[in-house]
Amino acid sequence: MDTDMICKNCASEFEGNFCPACGQKATVKRFSTKLVFSEVLDKVLPLDRGVLFTAKELLLRPGEMLRGYLAGKRAKFTKPLQFLLVIGAISLVLFSKSEFERGLEEGIRQGGAPEQEKVMFIQQKMGRFFTDHLTLVMMGIVPFLSLVGRWLYRKQDLNYAEHLVMNSYFVAGCSIISLPAMAALNLMGKNPFYPLVTGLLLLSYLGFYVYTHISFFSGLAKWVAGLKGFLNYLFGYAMYLLFIGLVSVVFIIVHLLLTRPS
Repeated sequence: MDTDMICKNCASEFEGNFCPACGQKATVKRFSTKLVFSEVLDKVLPLDRGVLFTAKELLLRPGEMLRGYLAGKRAKFTKPLQFLLVIGAISLVLFSKSEFERGLEEGIRQGGAPEQEKVMFIQQKMGRFFTDHLTLVMMGIVPFLSLVGRWLYRKQDLNYAEHLVMNSYFVAGCSIISLPAMAALNLMGKNPFYPLVTGLLLLSYLGFYVYTHISFFSGLAKWVAGLKGFLNYLFGYAMYLLFIGLVSVVFIIVHLLLTRPS
């Protein structure tokens, strides 16, 4: 048999493109610099190419990209939740939580009554949980944006799952456009929690979110799509904050009841 059909890894004879015994490819190329770096991208960073392509298309042609994705053109793109997780992980690397935690600690030291100090201690623990799980916090808003969007665009042929896909990409895009600013703030040692900085970041999120809606809902008048995108973000964000607030209150009450001296 041709030596090309003998596995160089386990010496088994086979036909086809892969060895049935160990799974190695039939053709094994000699190492080159290009091959080494290609294997790094394929094995260590398997999402690299898809993530970069998805990010480029999302930023430059969000409407066209998503309409094609929902229609079935998906091979080149990173899946929506996977993409959101990757962008969230990158954001977490650039996110500095030291100022936030310092503020929480100062609040505890200024606590008055013991019960108030207990509440602030619980709030600090919850704040640390949120900052330690930024990706989950970022993903948490997607179901609320999708719920509001499903109602606002109920006349469009989009189900709730498709709104989830759309908002996963759009929320990831909002984070992408904030990455340069977050990186610059870290390099300069500036506090990202200054009201002005936070306000500018929120405006950039809102601006991109509105832009994506205008781009995607091309069948609507731009001002209609833009207004609905604005309302979608506003009410979805408000519902998410309300949900977090309710969960926080319930957690604090339960914690105080469980830790109350008998």
